[in-house]
Amino acid sequence: MLANARSLPCCAGARRASRQADARRPRAAPVRAQAASSPVAGAPNAEVPEGYEVTQQTVHDFVHGYRTLRDEMHYEVDPAWIEGEIPKEITGTLLRNGPALLDYGPGERLNQPFDGDGMAWSFAFRDGRVVVRNKFVRTKGFLEDQAAGKFVAPSVFSTPSGGLALNLEFGPFKNPANTGILHWNGEVLTFNESGLPHALDPITLDTKGETDLGGAIKEGPFHAHYRIVPEADGRRTFVGVGVVQRGLDGEIVLYEFNEDGTRARPGVSHVAKGGGLGFFHDMCVTENYYVLVQNPTTLDLWKLATEYITNRACLAECIVAQDGKPMKLIAIPRPGGAAAGKEAVEIEMDPGFVFHHVNAYELGGSLVLDTLPSPTISFENNMDSVGPEFYEGQQRTEYRRYVFDLEARTLNEAVCGWPLVPRTVEFPIVAPSVVGRPHTHAYAGCSAIADGTRSRFGPNQGWVKITCDPANGVVSDGAGPAVCDRAAVKEDVWLAGPRRFPMEPAFVPRRGAASEDDGWLMGLVHDAETQTADLCILDAKDLAAGPVARVRLPHAVPMQLHGSWTDAHLVGEGDGAAAPAVGGPHVVNRVR
Repeated sequence: MLANARSLPCCAGARRASRQADARRPRAAPVRAQAASSPVAGAPNAEVPEGYEVTQQTVHDFVHGYRTLRDEMHYEVDPAWIEGEIPKEITGTLLRNGPALLDYGPGERLNQPFDGDGMAWSFAFRDGRVVVRNKFVRTKGFLEDQAAGKFVAPSVFSTPSGGLALNLEFGPFKNPANTGILHWNGEVLTFNESGLPHALDPITLDTKGETDLGGAIKEGPFHAHYRIVPEADGRRTFVGVGVVQRGLDGEIVLYEFNEDGTRARPGVSHVAKGGGLGFFHDMCVTENYYVLVQNPTTLDLWKLATEYITNRACLAECIVAQDGKPMKLIAIPRPGGAAAGKEAVEIEMDPGFVFHHVNAYELGGSLVLDTLPSPTISFENNMDSVGPEFYEGQQRTEYRRYVFDLEARTLNEAVCGWPLVPRTVEFPIVAPSVVGRPHTHAYAGCSAIADGTRSRFGPNQGWVKITCDPANGVVSDGAGPAVCDRAAVKEDVWLAGPRRFPMEPAFVPRRGAASEDDGWLMGLVHDAETQTADLCILDAKDLAAGPVARVRLPHAVPMQLHGSWTDAHLVGEGDGAAAPAVGGPHVVNRVR
């Protein structure tokens, strides 16, 4: 499957351009701390001017956040870089992953980042202090490219170099290990749909190699998205999925793992007819079901034969949306659940395309899926060609609620027909305590533009908390089918500023949390003006108040894809002392 393409307005069609990427931007001087306050005095909620629109400058600022960073670093954050105060209750590690090597010099540049080599990041918190480490995942393709000093491994989103030479590569494609990341069973795992997970040392981030997760993965890839499910007995279960091509069909294979790495439940599979190109990028889990959505896409055989094999198109460009055809829910019973032994349920949805789901749950006899579909998808834009007009098109991702009756195999179309909030959102999360359960709050990156006419949107320039009763649109008042009261849906928005772009947030629950939203929202923000990044922490109960703490990193962090939070403090004994001097040189290695 292809990697996530919703974080960037250019989805595929990468070609190596002749101009060299700006691989090293100037570093800003460390920022002096302001007096501790809540919120941070220097990071208020930005005002959106009336009539605000996305300009070419906005697009340039955003897409060039996807960039090369050759530096591998290890250091402890200088207290002078911290504005406000990091809550001392926060103990654990923020893990992040994303593409960070997009060029090898003139003529060897990717203008589509989703083939870029993955860089793992670790931000370890304790007592208001933060230790930072980043390192490239040493995949087979990365090592081959480094040895050659150019991109040599075939990949999904990029055309091979060599002009019009014949291209007969149809896989296996390079696994850049650049999409998901998780701390599980004593290892850090990185994920990409192109192959197996990679296991990293949790302290050093050194690559151990590919892993089949204890022999569980017998065939095919393991996808980038997973769910960590809180079980009724207090255990946590790691649930993942892979899709194996079976001609035009796709065999969906589900896996569940205990915290010690053993299998939690027997593996199950389901063959999705016509699902070989179904783009099952994300998945959800409820108490009794695995929940996936099959997208209506197909292969443009003419383009494959005339452009792909002559290096004028990448494989992703040969995959096209079947506009007007419906998406399809696939609910597969979990072993040991109330529906175990029953057949999978497939129900047609409305036309569209979806990459990311918010959450799924069961309530009142219904299966509920909150997800972010767009009306269509195109894989032909890239970082060089996209412009402001993209944000007037049909690739807007909207927060919608789908309510299914699995027994009757029906969809309540009265609920899903309109987005719950007026602005586009992406990279959604919920609190760990409600994964697979009814949730009241969801969090995501969001556009600064809230357009109820659904004609304009923009890149993620803030974070939003969406509050919606889990029974809204699900439980009927007895006068007919349930309807969704959109007036009861509330937004709590923090906007970072006109040239600042927040990445996917993580929810950090307060220990002994008294409510679902008792904790913090944490994540990185790309600053296009300074070409540096901030690590921002907000009170999850009040995003509009702005950050309670902001760490002004003195270097860039390339725009990332996904991450996760672990309560484990992933710092070795004496690691802080072993790190380069605080505030001093902190680059420990630089790749080609």
